[in-house]
Amino acid sequence: MIIKIKNFWKELPTYIYLSSFLLIMNNIKNVVKLDEKTIKQIEKKLFGFHKSLDAFREVAKNFEAEIQKSPESIRFLAENGWYLPFDLHILTINHYAQLVKSGKIEAADNELIKYINSEIESIKIELIEKYPHRASIIKSAIEAHKRRDYYLSIPVFFSQIEGICKEVTGIRFFKLNKNKPATASWAETFQTDSIISILLEPLKINGITRKLQIANSPVGLNRHDILHGESCDYGESEVNSYKALSLLNYIGLTVDQIKKFGLK
Repeated sequence: MIIKIKNFWKELPTYIYLSSFLLIMNNIKNVVKLDEKTIKQIEKKLFGFHKSLDAFREVAKNFEAEIQKSPESIRFLAENGWYLPFDLHILTINHYAQLVKSGKIEAADNELIKYINSEIESIKIELIEKYPHRASIIKSAIEAHKRRDYYLSIPVFFSQIEGICKEVTGIRFFKLNKNKPATASWAETFQTDSIISILLEPLKINGITRKLQIANSPVGLNRHDILHGESCDYGESEVNSYKALSLLNYIGLTVDQIKKFGLK
């Protein structure tokens, strides 16, 4: 179940417009006191692709409910090590989160791995185009991942996550201030009630990469344990490398795009 939004940043104003239009229509009804027939004629002309504005309202209402759930979904997935791109539809994000919440972790991992595999070449190309001075490192790390050489790919992914985050936000991703992510202060400068703020939820929490690895557990993915040589089995699980790649993609492309979009 993968739904992507093409040209997300171009389409975002459309969502804002549609929401504003509903408010305007309600104000017209209340202030101008037009009769219902006239209102319906206006609605029909402006929303000819809908049989009525009521139908659109129902769709908007359902979509709004999904939006309300999305911050928790994005946060929950990040806490479990998965970071999603900006062009993934909210319905898909909520679907992945629900799988994990219901205990279907392997199913969620498999779907997310399948998604990343379908996008991995695009991810590599976009990261290299955006950070040409890191091209050789990014290419080598992703090629190691594709060869299933996770002991090599994961540490390099982590190093690039740290460096790129510093480039984009001015703050290292793994830095903590009083056990709180230092990146939270940067993320909190954006409007708290905006879609942008929702997408930045992962920068405000301590995810799995900051937690200690469980002894003798190959699914542990703590950056400190790995880079300081304390974890010796992190590369046994392909999920670890996919999660690290999802974080690199998130920091390098999504966070960078949000910064350029600039809704502060």
